[in-house]
Amino acid sequence: MNFYGFKLNTGNFAAAEKKVEQIKHLIHDKAQKIYKELLSHEIQVLTDECVVGLHDNDKINCIYDSATELLQKKIAVAIAKGFDTEYNFSVALNMFSYNKELYIQIATYNFCFYKVLLDIKDMKDLSIHSVVEEKEKAQRVKLWENIIDKYKDHSCFNVKVFPLNDPFIKPDFKDLNFDTPIQRAEVLARHRVMNQYLSLYAGGGTIQPEKLMEYYEQAFMKLDSPEGGELRERYKNELLHFLPVIEEKIVMTKMTDEAPINKQLKNLLEITPGENECVTA
Repeated sequence: MNFYGFKLNTGNFAAAEKKVEQIKHLIHDKAQKIYKELLSHEIQVLTDECVVGLHDNDKINCIYDSATELLQKKIAVAIAKGFDTEYNFSVALNMFSYNKELYIQIATYNFCFYKVLLDIKDMKDLSIHSVVEEKEKAQRVKLWENIIDKYKDHSCFNVKVFPLNDPFIKPDFKDLNFDTPIQRAEVLARHRVMNQYLSLYAGGGTIQPEKLMEYYEQAFMKLDSPEGGELRERYKNELLHFLPVIEEKIVMTKMTDEAPINKQLKNLLEITPGENECVTA
């Protein structure tokens, strides 16, 4: 977990509590924006996987609901295991009193939550990572060591900022953003060629963890070779024949078990959307 420190321009606890509420509000709003971005990505990936037939044997009743479930699982695992990824929304706040001044420490894995706090008035950034000059950095390190040392035998004011119960607001489709078919085709073609080369360098077998970066670097060089470029272009053109613009009727419509999902999506794109949609409220 990463720690970011601030000094409050007040020694009054009542004023400091108001500042904490402001911090909680800003982080909550930022978390909703990040969640929308991650959900958009999950929906986009799941849609394309369904279109190319990767989920024909899976039960997917609604792309929106399935993508939401996948995202919630990633977030839950990241938080529970303390993974340093964008899926870890954990944010905690510690407040310290030191030499009659108040300091706040933000603990989070997500750098975005720190950045959103930089514009708050009456709060000076004293994070160690944010200064380059060695003398100033050493002074900040010493300051935080002294503050933490003061509280080693008793607790400071601590609050869990995010996530709390039911932290995410389920976004409407109109609030989500997706790449165009050509953008997605380029990415999928690149991934397909990269995976193809990785498999070749691994001899068609499983890649051992200690060999992953070696094979990745070799495969990456092949990816940018003339023959790699030709393969990417060919796969991209193939994908463009059936990757759709991601529309609400694709994402929100409930599917049945009567046919593979890629066929249902194809039929859906050829008819006027009906009222059989997922409930997002």
